[in-house]
Amino acid sequence: MTRSGRQGILFFIVLAAILLIAAAPMLIALLSAAIADFNGCDVSMGARTPCIIAGSDWGPTLLNWSLAPWFLFYTIPLGVLLLSVWLIVFLIRWSQSRSKRPS
Repeated sequence: MTRSGRQGILFFIVLAAILLIAAAPMLIALLSAAIADFNGCDVSMGARTPCIIAGSDWGPTLLNWSLAPWFLFYTIPLGVLLLSVWLIVFLIRWSQSRSKRPS
């Protein structure tokens, strides 16, 4: 694999990581809702409700996971900042690779 091919793959892996970091709190909340729904539990932010899964109470854990979207106030701006840096680096590397090509 050529050097530019490896760099392209690396750029898209970093892009995927940035997007995953920015969206992680929402994904955690969706996972919490899916687990609770699959096991017939009710996860409400108003009260702690028991949710017995495989013999143990997962209610408090699922409740904590359902509150994860509050972290979006931190992860979305962080994601925008990281995405901006990624885009600047990507454009610089792209323009350098285009200037090195023979006409």
